[in-house]
Amino acid sequence: MSIGERLAEERNRIGMSQPDFAALGGRTKKTQIEWEKGEAYPNAAYLAAIAVAGADIQYIVTGIRSANALNADEQELVGYWRAANLAGRAAAVAALTAVAAPTGRIKQKVSGNANQVVGVNTGEVHGTDQAGGRRKR
Repeated sequence: MSIGERLAEERNRIGMSQPDFAALGGRTKKTQIEWEKGEAYPNAAYLAAIAVAGADIQYIVTGIRSANALNADEQELVGYWRAANLAGRAAAVAALTAVAAPTGRIKQKVSGNANQVVGVNTGEVHGTDQAGGRRKR
């Protein structure tokens, strides 16, 4: 994939039109089209301007995704992560693991000897009480 193709891919990922993306760096739609076709290449000032909008400049230039290129939602999530204490981070990881898991069941320790199994697709909760007897909630 060429630099121009990756530039277009990033523009689409961010959800901007060619004229709007070009305008971020003070350029025209015609110039944006030329860059995306690979007829010319953007300069560093333009790349710096589109980086502010969330474009992954490392990816555009090298084809390797940068861990730092985050959209607005991802940036907000990272901000919450950084502000959270250890317990909050553990809870966030548990919640995301549960909703991102493939089909099946997730077994999660809740307290003492009690275990809780949650059906990922159904949300059904099955538990084992402290005495070890099976119960369904």
